[in-house]
Amino acid sequence: EDRRCAKKALGFANCCSRSGWGLGWASDCSSEEDILRTQRAEGQCVYVGTYCSDDSIFGCLEKTETNCCFRSKLGRIIHEQGRPQIGYGWGSAETPECDGFSEEQLAALDFGAIDFSEYFVDAFANVSGGPDSAAMESLIDAYITTLSGSSCSQYDPDYTDC
Repeated sequence: EDRRCAKKALGFANCCSRSGWGLGWASDCSSEEDILRTQRAEGQCVYVGTYCSDDSIFGCLEKTETNCCFRSKLGRIIHEQGRPQIGYGWGSAETPECDGFSEEQLAALDFGAIDFSEYFVDAFANVSGGPDSAAMESLIDAYITTLSGSSCSQYDPDYTDC
């Protein structure tokens, strides 16, 4: 999803970090901006860019920060590392391209070249007595093989019977 947050001039209000001297007094952040902050904290977003969304004769009064956010950190990791493989960019801050992969694009990805370590560190952070590194590498290889050979994914809500 295309998610955006606003930053007012002179530090008046920054809804990207929920800070600023005018926040709560004359400026409030939207629920969409709150969702963006939560998704960013959970590692689900990719920063696309910032643009001036309120220009005046006095200069830019408000900048808007654009992010592409996914339902999970795993989705973000696959897009962040998979898009360069197939020449699929993020667009610009004003017109981002946050769409998911088509079937053809997904099939063209080399999942073996994607570094899933960030995902697996989180997934096994609270597991005591977890697998050793050799067993973990075997699990990751098996998972990548499954993803590469499947036409559906357990992370796609439209495919409930995977």
